[in-house]
Amino acid sequence: MNSNSVCFKGLKPSHLTEDAGVYVILIHTQSILNDNDDALDALNDYLSSIGYEIGANGDCLLYVGRTINKRVRLYQNHLQGTKATARLKIALVSNGIVATESDAKEFIKQYCSFKFLALPTQTVKEQYNFKLAEHQVKVDLEPVFID
Repeated sequence: MNSNSVCFKGLKPSHLTEDAGVYVILIHTQSILNDNDDALDALNDYLSSIGYEIGANGDCLLYVGRTINKRVRLYQNHLQGTKATARLKIALVSNGIVATESDAKEFIKQYCSFKFLALPTQTVKEQYNFKLAEHQVKVDLEPVFID
């Protein structure tokens, strides 16, 4: 995925298009190594416990997903959403990285960014390829949290 990273910090819905596509949510390891934060320490401990290898580019890939609307999925669901829609928040809380959904939101805003690959999804064949693209990104990049 060669697109530029977009930080969640300061993100507004108007910054995002309504494209369909596959996305990755990541944290740069410099944040983990250089910032004195209990949540980052907990993430580092969790990564060590599962034997996660940090990528050569220094990114820690947390989550991979697909969406038919980038604005809704990344802003309304992942950043502003609740347990029903924000799977990354659920993973951060359930794995002990942060204590609450509110803490998870702040963690995402402070440390996470995303990359997005727009894909067409009008036909049934394109929708099938869309699902395959998400699966292939998960297989190739091995995110920390998979649902």
